[in-house]
Amino acid sequence: LIDMVNQIPNTWEYVKFDFTGDLSEYFPLESHIIGLSNLTLKGPLPDSYNKIEYLKNIKMTTTNIGDYCIAQSSLKYIENIDFSDTVDNGSVSINQTGIACENLERISGIKFPTDAGCCFVIWVCPALKTLEGIDMSLTDFTDWVPNDSSPNTVLTTVKASGIHMDTDLSNLHAISHESLIYIINNAKTVTDKTLTLGAVNLAKLTDAEKKVATDKGWTLA
Repeated sequence: LIDMVNQIPNTWEYVKFDFTGDLSEYFPLESHIIGLSNLTLKGPLPDSYNKIEYLKNIKMTTTNIGDYCIAQSSLKYIENIDFSDTVDNGSVSINQTGIACENLERISGIKFPTDAGCCFVIWVCPALKTLEGIDMSLTDFTDWVPNDSSPNTVLTTVKASGIHMDTDLSNLHAISHESLIYIINNAKTVTDKTLTLGAVNLAKLTDAEKKVATDKGWTLA
């Protein structure tokens, strides 16, 4: 008898098991889980969760986090993940060099660490099409924009509100006009800050739309 509820509390998203064969093939159990939802996690997601396709309504409460990375290659979407209680000089990242989230298509809703010692990075996610529900108003992070070495021609939807630090979107060549307007309309009023869009994205905006940003104190580049 496998007590799934005690092993993985409040989690009901499993692949189907066929217990007619050799039971040993079903262990470790976490390698057969396709999703985690409505959980508080106190540590990184182990590599053994290698069939997981989604994380939904997940809260991290790790202290002294070190370098924490979500990098399961099977992952397809993340919906509402909360890092706000992670503290003490950590680097929180989605994807990292050499460990690819190559199938991750959507991230909807991130609460960033609020501890000044933490940083947050979204590395290269080649299939990422949607990045939304990003509230930058309470954090000074600037590396939330996916870090690509070449122009990103896949990511089209980017909905970030409350930006108030220098922000560079120039590498996001596929970002939609709607997303640019959303970011500008929901940006904070600032002093001496630059929103770098690059020639490709500046060409998507009218002079009137650019003026909305400059009236808020932003320098467009």
